[in-house]
Amino acid sequence: VLGCAVSAPGVPAAGWMGCAAGARAGRCGGQWLGRGWTAALGGPVTGVASGVGGAGRAGGLATAEADTWATEIGGLARRSPVLITSGRVVSPGTSGGITLLGTAAGAGGAVLLAALAWRVGLAAGLAGAAAVAGTAGMLIDSLLGAALQAVYRCPRCGTVGETAADGCGVRSTLVHGRRWMTNDWVNLTAAGVGAALAVALAAAGG
Repeated sequence: VLGCAVSAPGVPAAGWMGCAAGARAGRCGGQWLGRGWTAALGGPVTGVASGVGGAGRAGGLATAEADTWATEIGGLARRSPVLITSGRVVSPGTSGGITLLGTAAGAGGAVLLAALAWRVGLAAGLAGAAAVAGTAGMLIDSLLGAALQAVYRCPRCGTVGETAADGCGVRSTLVHGRRWMTNDWVNLTAAGVGAALAVALAAAGG
């Protein structure tokens, strides 16, 4: 829900134009499972919010919120994003591209989610672990996006996108990454890392 607040339904993220725009739109629907599976499997944070398990669920959700906020608010940055793996300037919307505004917004989203988890019963130390893990998970998401996520180019209009969309009447060509590593798999993996890291931090903190 928090992510939907900064992502207008049906509006593609900045930089995704042409036949790739439709595939990028609607983050709140198509990516729900990839972003919220850790909470879905473990139970709602509001239902079972105590202990290390609660920290893990909050960490997974914090990762999802951080990534969404970083993407949507980062799209408003005046400076072009840079690739997290190399620092090379890339077009807005490029997988693995980050901005200072987006990263700060993502960290804020993770903190807000953790604060809500604390408000419904998660211990302050565990909520802190979830906030740190969510921010780290967001960066893992960007790393996976830059290194492994599938990127396609439309041979007709030259648009670069995350799916082999055929909006121009021709199928896009894979130009980077692994075909099986879709954006949904990136989100799912990053959320799992965020949850696991939150559990590890919570356990280490005693």
